[in-house]
Amino acid sequence: MKKIFLLLILAAMLFSCQKEKNEPVAGDQEVTFSATLITDNLKNTEELPPCELTITPTHAHIVITGPGGPFTFDPQVFMIGTKLYTQAIKLPAGDYQVTTFFLYQDNAPAGYGTGDVIVYATPESGPYVIYLTHTLPYSFTVAAFTKIELDIEVLCFMDLLYQNFGFFWFDITEIIIREACFFGDLCIEDLGLWNAPPYSNGGVMTDEEAFIKVEVYVNSLPNPLTVWDNLSIYGTGYPLCVEYPDVVNATDNITFKLYVWVPSTTPGVFAWQLYGTFTTTDALPIPEAGDDQVIDFAIGTCSPDSDPIYPWLPAPPPPTTGGTVDWVAYNDCVGFSDGYVTEYNDITGASGTGGLLVNYLTGTNISAQVSMDAVNLEDDPGKMPNPGTDAYNEFNGIVNMSESAANNTTGADWSYQATFTGLDPTKEYEFSTTVNRDEAGYAGNGTESRWTRFAIVSADLYTNSTKAAGVTGVIIVSQDVVKLNGGYNTEEGNVIKWTGIRCGADGTFTILSQNVGDEGPGDYERSYGLQGFKLIQITP
Repeated sequence: MKKIFLLLILAAMLFSCQKEKNEPVAGDQEVTFSATLITDNLKNTEELPPCELTITPTHAHIVITGPGGPFTFDPQVFMIGTKLYTQAIKLPAGDYQVTTFFLYQDNAPAGYGTGDVIVYATPESGPYVIYLTHTLPYSFTVAAFTKIELDIEVLCFMDLLYQNFGFFWFDITEIIIREACFFGDLCIEDLGLWNAPPYSNGGVMTDEEAFIKVEVYVNSLPNPLTVWDNLSIYGTGYPLCVEYPDVVNATDNITFKLYVWVPSTTPGVFAWQLYGTFTTTDALPIPEAGDDQVIDFAIGTCSPDSDPIYPWLPAPPPPTTGGTVDWVAYNDCVGFSDGYVTEYNDITGASGTGGLLVNYLTGTNISAQVSMDAVNLEDDPGKMPNPGTDAYNEFNGIVNMSESAANNTTGADWSYQATFTGLDPTKEYEFSTTVNRDEAGYAGNGTESRWTRFAIVSADLYTNSTKAAGVTGVIIVSQDVVKLNGGYNTEEGNVIKWTGIRCGADGTFTILSQNVGDEGPGDYERSYGLQGFKLIQITP
């Protein structure tokens, strides 16, 4: 069932004072609000959030800051014809801000309080702010005998922070949030080609649920209004339902671009590929949608009841680096480094085993945290790989790699992991690390070589971007596991890297380093753990 909610736009008009024969002295200026509520075509619908149309607001709650403030007003609301009006409030001339505005039904003593029911308000933040023409806060000036005009938008049952008042009349318009749903089946023949998250999370199948992204465009705007994906519900069998605005008494042309996460031309790397474009106008159904109003598509021939059915397109090129870097953080996992580098480790523990990361670009703390956990490890000598290598370019002059993390217990497994928390599920992350004991006798893959197994754990989505082609000392086992010769990485300077990391709602993922065990290569027990890392947050 489609969901809608009301978005009420309050248009403000200021009445001016007329000069009398005697010039009046400017005092408090009178401010009045009025609103026209449009309720056409609202019956037999399901609002999101729900608007109780049977509830009539009796008062407005308004908080204004400014000279002598803050001021709190709770004027009565009454209706004449189809317009809602408030009793007048008065303000002296000056600059002001409206910080709170909502309409409510007063069920308690005077003033907003327990038992009262908010009917309309404007959100300060959250998923529906993008549908507002004017966002909070809003500043305004009251001048003696001067007209001003202001637009205010309110949403059913949402908190409102709002600014800028003068002499006002408010007029209400309505925006309905509608919904379109998408679900896809992938008919896969080469299962190994698709062995990457999220497809590999439950094992790749010949009839696989598609990981999709939908861009929503409104009218002729060149950029998408919103972008949605089904990562949070992937594997549940539920469709991805996206929302879009429908302004009442106006024509809105909506375009949906459907992308599917598919293998690119680079083995092991996935990319978004455009498979379909759909359009609708206002409340009209999307032509390709079925009776359940879900666009149930398939790629390949394993789901004949799907509509539309697409043929497989040629593999797209790998994604290019995009988005905006929000911050870059480094941590020395064994010893000490200069500058804005944290030194959390569970080897010496001199700076503690975890805490807030620091933005290397600004030196300020960020909300992301790391916790280091070591088992059967001690500090040992280490060295920065040679100039010109990837590791040198990534870490030289930032992380001091003169110490490494070596196993300290004969005949026992070891591990060293970094667990990140406080991450933003709407962002992408890039993780890099390297190891180098700098002992030439540990090179190669013989019995004396020292290899470490690295794995990414608990991330919802990621791409293994470790370089392996044409280099020695690196083995990519799978999308989530890489082995690195850290005994002698001086000449190769290899870097372990995962990009496009997306975490779930818990905002966490872990990087685990450990001995390779009987799988090899090299000594099953003796090798080296995390020496340092770089973590980048990116806004896609």
